[in-house]
Amino acid sequence: MCSRQFEGAMPDITKYKFVDKLRPPCSRCGRPLLLTRIEPEGSDFDLRMYYCAFCQANETVIANI
Repeated sequence: MCSRQFEGAMPDITKYKFVDKLRPPCSRCGRPLLLTRIEPEGSDFDLRMYYCAFCQANETVIANI
């Protein structure tokens, strides 16, 4: 999944997966992802952007606060 910045409107949450771990596995190679950015999305969730140092993938996930 590509990370992108959202301005104003709530993103379509069906495009993202929910995670409970701080370092979820990469969906391409399975190695732990590195957290690169957190953006607040409402009062209950954050958008978290991750990067995989091994395969250079970017992923954006929704996390409970």
